[in-house]
Amino acid sequence: SKPVVKAVGSLLNFLQTTIFRLEEGGTVTVSSVEQAKSSMFMRMQPSTMKALHIFSTEHHPLMVKGHQGNAKEGFSLFSLLNRTKCRMGKQCLREWMLKPLLDRAEIELRQDGIELFLREEFQTSVGMLLNWLEKLGPIDSVLQRMTKCVSGPNDLLVLCRSLTAAVEV
Repeated sequence: SKPVVKAVGSLLNFLQTTIFRLEEGGTVTVSSVEQAKSSMFMRMQPSTMKALHIFSTEHHPLMVKGHQGNAKEGFSLFSLLNRTKCRMGKQCLREWMLKPLLDRAEIELRQDGIELFLREEFQTSVGMLLNWLEKLGPIDSVLQRMTKCVSGPNDLLVLCRSLTAAVEV
C-alpha cells in the first residue's frame, strides 16, 4: 500500500543519512562505529544485583510446575523506576541499570536529560511526546525480520505506525 511504501522509503532515507550508505550493487557502507569502553561502567556481580533487588523475575505458576508460562518483572528497583512508554525505552533503562556509569559528568548529563521530562513548564510537550512514544513498535525486531525476508503484513503496519509516530516526535 502507499503508506507502507512511504514508511519504508522514509526509514531508508533516515538510515542512509545517519547510519549507513547504500551503494551501487547493493553494497552497504557503515558510516561510523562507536566503541564503548568497559572502564566507563561499573562492574557488578550477579549476586550483588540480586542482593540489591535491581531486577527480579517472577515466574508464572504453570512454569514452576514444568508447563509453559511467562515470566515477568517482579518487585525490584527496575520495576519501581520503569515509567517508560515503549520497548526501546525499557531496554535503555535496563541497560543503564545493568551498566551504571562511573564518570560524574556523564551521570550529571544523564540526570539533566531526565530532569527535562519532569519540569513543570514542559509537561504539555512531555505528555504529547509520551503519547507518540507509546505508539512505537519493536522496530528492531521488524527490521531484523525484514532483512531475513520473513516479515509479515503486521510488521509493515508496525513499521508504518512507528515511523508516523517518529515523524511527529
